[in-house]
Amino acid sequence: MKTNKKRFILQVSVAIISLAIFGSIFSLIFGNIFSYKKSQKPRTAELLVNPTSNPILGLIPDSEESRHVEYPSVIKVDEEYLMYYSAYGDDQKWRIFLATSDDGSNFERHGWVFDVKNLPKNCQGNQAFPFVVQDQTKSNSFLMYFSCAFKRAKPYDNILWASSPDGKTWKYGGVAIEGAGLDPLVML
Repeated sequence: MKTNKKRFILQVSVAIISLAIFGSIFSLIFGNIFSYKKSQKPRTAELLVNPTSNPILGLIPDSEESRHVEYPSVIKVDEEYLMYYSAYGDDQKWRIFLATSDDGSNFERHGWVFDVKNLPKNCQGNQAFPFVVQDQTKSNSFLMYFSCAFKRAKPYDNILWASSPDGKTWKYGGVAIEGAGLDPLVML
């Protein structure tokens, strides 16, 4: 039993050191990927950074977006940018919202992505951390992976998925990972 415990501690230590080294290397290589310099021509990732240092989407006082607006996932459909983001408001609940833009800098808000009534009981608390990808099995179709919690102020306990034919209207699909889940990243 002691050998297994020592082996486990060693494996965890190696994993932590590996993550630290990887993080340092990643920062050295990609540290300035989201920075904007006036002398550079903006890259696609920099469209999400407003060069005037103003947030692309700011807080809205006395609303469902009054305390936090963060964790964006952006896709481009035809000539339109669709931004899915998490927001936390005065009611102390996280929700996923949609905003659209023609230029990648000026976004118009469209409200909630999901009507909570259309989500299962295990997702009535908070919904956050959207990650959207094009569905490789269907043309012009999209998949969203997101975290949810059964109740407000409880840990996120599932990663769910939803599908959309246009990136704007979403239909709940099911549980992707059950029991624990935070900030999904999907590689296809």
